[in-house]
Amino acid sequence: MARRRSSIKRGWDMFENPVPGNVYACMEELGIEILSVSDDEIVGKCPAHLERTGKVDRHPSWSVNAETGVHNCFSCGFSGNFVGLAAYCLGPDQDAVDWVRKRGGVERAKRVLDKHRGVTINELTHHEDTTLNVNEASLALFVPPPIEALESRGLTPESAEYYGVLWDDESGSWITPVRAPYSDRLLGWQQKNERFFRNRPKDMEKSKALFGLAEWIAESPEPEAAMVLVESPLDVLRLHSAGIHGGVSSYGAEVSDEQMRLIISESDRLLVAMDNDKAGIITNKKLKQHYAHRIRMTFLSYDHCPDLKDIGDMTDVQIHKAVNESFSSVLASF
Repeated sequence: MARRRSSIKRGWDMFENPVPGNVYACMEELGIEILSVSDDEIVGKCPAHLERTGKVDRHPSWSVNAETGVHNCFSCGFSGNFVGLAAYCLGPDQDAVDWVRKRGGVERAKRVLDKHRGVTINELTHHEDTTLNVNEASLALFVPPPIEALESRGLTPESAEYYGVLWDDESGSWITPVRAPYSDRLLGWQQKNERFFRNRPKDMEKSKALFGLAEWIAESPEPEAAMVLVESPLDVLRLHSAGIHGGVSSYGAEVSDEQMRLIISESDRLLVAMDNDKAGIITNKKLKQHYAHRIRMTFLSYDHCPDLKDIGDMTDVQIHKAVNESFSSVLASF
């Protein structure tokens, strides 16, 4: 931890520890997963939790004050000012003070004025977009994933190339493109590693896209073939690497009506393989209730590996077993 904080200037005045004009937008830019927002508090998953405790932050008790930028995790003790938070997320190669200061200025003055007019932070987040503009040329900044990163997730170079997944060498993170259905227009991408996750741009309409849909259509599957719905794009690659085609990703635990419309229009059968956690079970219930009468639906079986979270944690043998033992929506008891 000391190494990451080495570039932070000490002191408590605004020159030494500046606060950005839009704390919420900067948190998203830093790749912090935000869970809820009130007028003066932003609750999210602690970015240091895994490093400090060895466990993922599954019961978040970490928050950031939207005015001062001061943060605190009541679970692992990670706390401090916003510069310290930025320094942790950015790493030792960037000047955190300079990074935060560049995101203040006029926007901060506007924020103060808006607050006096009764505007909440939820509305303020729409004033500023600190994410990068995206286009096809932007993807040229990234490279094919390194072998060691692929092997750590049980992925093959062929699968990464097939689905157009790339790698950001600078941050050591995966780049999964988000494209509009049928037109293949680039909407943006998701960027993730073990430490952070972010959408570029943050407001891209990923709920109207399905990762892997273009590949499914190009393969012209047999009528009895099942499309396999997973949460993460990397799980689509994991399926493909294990020899199972037809994976599509909803880019998260939420599956929109538009995504289901795309699935139903392109397939007669759907194997739902959401994560083996609370969010995944909630989605399973929703899909069964609203769509089981419109498409032949089965659900992935975790019976032989109840402690595993998703397909990405399984071996090839376990994946095939889970798929083969999938059960009908009629038998689903969740």
